[in-house]
Amino acid sequence: MITFNGCKVGTDTIDTNCGASGCRAIVDSGTSYIVGPQKAISEILSDLNVNQNCNGVSNLPNVVFSIGSQNYAIPNSIYVLRETALGGATVCTPGFSGSSSSDWIWGDVFIRAWYAIFDHGSKKVGFAQSINV
Repeated sequence: MITFNGCKVGTDTIDTNCGASGCRAIVDSGTSYIVGPQKAISEILSDLNVNQNCNGVSNLPNVVFSIGSQNYAIPNSIYVLRETALGGATVCTPGFSGSSSSDWIWGDVFIRAWYAIFDHGSKKVGFAQSINV
């Protein structure tokens, strides 16, 4: 479990509604998306407005999470998931999902952008930017 203090889509600050002590998140390779409180995820999705036919996807802003004074940007090349639909058409969907919990899960969408290093003995998590971003 980590604590983070903010989220932005481009320059728009997302209302994470986590309070003065920050938001709680787990980094989980068993979860495909970034999962968060429904209200915050709805705001993220509204700001992004990912077009299913993939038009304009390359112009979408980064989604940035802040831990202390460090910012962790996730580019559109990672958070927009491209799938092949029946008939061969490419369909774009955002890699975010809402939940009824106040906690967040940073799944594969976060981990593809930021390599996670877990030090259980020292109770620390470190992140290094992926070189494939």
